[in-house]
Amino acid sequence: TLGLWNYAKYHNPQTIVANANRELVWLNYVPGGRESRRLLGLSIMTQADFDEPAIHPDAVAFTDWGIDVHHPQGFWVRGNDCIHVYHGRRVTIPLGALVSRTITNLMMAGRNISATHIALGATRVMRPCMGMGQAAGIAAAIAAAGDLTPATVARERVAEVQQELLKQGCYVPGVRNAD
Repeated sequence: TLGLWNYAKYHNPQTIVANANRELVWLNYVPGGRESRRLLGLSIMTQADFDEPAIHPDAVAFTDWGIDVHHPQGFWVRGNDCIHVYHGRRVTIPLGALVSRTITNLMMAGRNISATHIALGATRVMRPCMGMGQAAGIAAAIAAAGDLTPATVARERVAEVQQELLKQGCYVPGVRNAD
């Protein structure tokens, strides 16, 4: 990152003038690598979840960010470098996308859930990541307390996860508080 900044600010003849009065004021010390691994869960979020939004029966979080896919050339692309579609369309995130289908004791949340490249474009931002993390934590606590696998919780105890989320003040579309 610092090398690219140095180049754009001081060495690239096409950007020196435009960057003359710019300063680097913040730098993330741990870069958020996206899609470095593809994990498969009990369910996989896809673009179809956004084309025809339905409330998943195992919904534990949601996104309304919209699919936000960046151009592979990044800031080197000429023209629009980002495609925003479905903005404002509320889409639920299923607990099955947070539970590994092959690793018995693994749950995922945030940027490594079970989702396609397109679906990840709407689930990888802060608010849905926070909701998924809270849901995964609750599901893990239920699994630990009952000596259950995460998959068992996702298949048999999802209502308990959803109700605990609501008790903690979360909004889960389509789920009514039974308390």
